[in-house]
Amino acid sequence: MFSLETQPVWGNLQCHEVITLAFYTSLAILTLLAVPRWLRRKLDTMFLKAVSRKAKERHHQISTPCAAFPCHPGGDAEELVCYGQTREKSGTGEDENQAVPQEKESRDSYTDEAEDPDYMAVQDNGCGDYIFSDLNRPKQNKTKVVVIVVVVVVVVVVVVVVVVVVVVVVVVVVVVVIVVVVVVIVIIIVVVVIVIIIVVVVVVVVVVVVVDRNNM
Repeated sequence: MFSLETQPVWGNLQCHEVITLAFYTSLAILTLLAVPRWLRRKLDTMFLKAVSRKAKERHHQISTPCAAFPCHPGGDAEELVCYGQTREKSGTGEDENQAVPQEKESRDSYTDEAEDPDYMAVQDNGCGDYIFSDLNRPKQNKTKVVVIVVVVVVVVVVVVVVVVVVVVVVVVVVVVVIVVVVVVIVIIIVVVVIVIIIVVVVVVVVVVVVVDRNNM
């Protein structure tokens, strides 16, 4: 009897071994497909933790008493700045060593978005001055975020391309193996049938010849 399990299909591998190999290959491909999603979640978690830590540090800076930061006008919006001047003691002897808050500038006077009080977090530092601190969107992290996103996208694209190529190769190999097995089976069946037909014809001819000779 002819059995697929006893016939070599691919090299020294038998049919059931090829099926097992295809199953484990598919399992490995599915695992590779799940890795990019896990990596993206991991990077998102790391980025959120970094942003949260940065926001906490700046909130700690903004909560520091005014005495630790001498008030001066202007300055970089990324630094802790007290807007206003310190008044000296008046002639009456009263201690007026307090910061005088300046009038709030209009929105049109802000040329930089980072200095816009509607965008920045505005707080009173305790000495009557306003402190502007970017707690919503740290500008220095934009480049890092873009680089991380680009790297993740490139890695995901490369992994997807590799997985697709591997899947295509595996499918082609499996199809070729199946076709080869079918062709071999068909050839064997045809050869066996031809041999049987030849043997039957030869036997019939021999029998007919022998019978004719006996009748003569």
